[in-house]
Amino acid sequence: MKIIDPIHAYSLFASEIYNAQSEVLIAVDSLLNLEYLTGTELADSLKNISNPVSVMLLYTEGNHDDQLATTPLISSIKNYAQIKCVSGIYGTIFLIDNSKLLTINEDDNGLKTFEIYSNNESIAKNIGSLLDSLWNEREMLESIIKTSDKLADTNKQLIETNEQLRIHDKMQEEFIKIAAHELRNPITPILGYAEMLELEQEEQEEEEKEQDVITGEIEKNKNKNKNEARRDNIQGIIRNADRLYQISSLFLDVARIEAKTFKLVKEQLNLADVLSNAIDDQIIAISPSKRNKVKLKYTPAKDHILVDADRIRMTQVIFNLLNNAVKFTNEGIISITLEKAKNKAIVRIQDPGIGIDPEIMPKLFSKFATKSDIGGTGLGLYLTKSIIEAHGGTIMAGNNQNQDDNQGATFTFSLPLSGQR
Repeated sequence: MKIIDPIHAYSLFASEIYNAQSEVLIAVDSLLNLEYLTGTELADSLKNISNPVSVMLLYTEGNHDDQLATTPLISSIKNYAQIKCVSGIYGTIFLIDNSKLLTINEDDNGLKTFEIYSNNESIAKNIGSLLDSLWNEREMLESIIKTSDKLADTNKQLIETNEQLRIHDKMQEEFIKIAAHELRNPITPILGYAEMLELEQEEQEEEEKEQDVITGEIEKNKNKNKNEARRDNIQGIIRNADRLYQISSLFLDVARIEAKTFKLVKEQLNLADVLSNAIDDQIIAISPSKRNKVKLKYTPAKDHILVDADRIRMTQVIFNLLNNAVKFTNEGIISITLEKAKNKAIVRIQDPGIGIDPEIMPKLFSKFATKSDIGGTGLGLYLTKSIIEAHGGTIMAGNNQNQDDNQGATFTFSLPLSGQR
């Protein structure tokens, strides 16, 4: 029903608003129209709705919040109405209980047209669905904006955290480098002095041997016991100083890897020779308490296996893996094999020791990964993996599938054959 007289239109629809059962939805396309409604019966009926209903007001983006707040109609309903700013509204719309509709439109000459659809529920429901969509769209947009703001804050925090971690890592690298250098500086003279003492001890023992003929058997035994104790002390100094030197070298290598300044001096090598020499060195290094209990068994390849590698670094890798095998083996045979498979050289070191702790397995080759009572820095396997990978190879480890309590572990690494990358 189209009505030209606004007073008649307001009067007809005001009673519908007053008797609303569930909701009243108002949509306006301008602040001017909102102010215009303030003096009408429609506004008065909103203030005096007989039933507790939900009142919602939609207004377009062109209205400013500060101006909107001063509008008399808003002032009178803001305590119990939901108000949202949306786009896509044309004219003014009153919708009652999603069934009764009043639209107010204005033509180019400023003439207002009022249409009431109180008996056409399909039109009212269509308009209601449209306004609900606008309402929900705004809620979704606000939710997206809030989420976006939270993500921006989180991203900012992550950037700050990453920067703090970067600074921390840099400080850690510098500390390791400085500490390693500071450790190494006094170690070299300590080793030198200890070797001088060892030489003097040998000379003194030679002199005492000549005097033993004169002094007799009792004095000879005294000198022997004294010399053995002194020799053990000197060897202890050399052994521990050398251990400190190895640790400082390990720290320096790790610092170089972290700083990406770790360099290799490659040459064509017979890997079997490098392996044999490292095994010989390890046999000499086995402690006297294990020398008769732990044996190394090497099965060489049938052919020469040539690789392009840094001799010093590959010796370091093999010696470290062998040393670990000996360290975690109380008794038995450590098996070392070298073979060729396709374009790779494969070295396998299998020990009958205590095996790898399941908790440490996932981070075995990470920095400071250690859980042994035997000791260690937790850097050896990290450095070993870094050296192998710098050569284009791979390394893996796992426990042996034995029935014994001491199942042992196997470390396997591969390197590309010479001329193969």
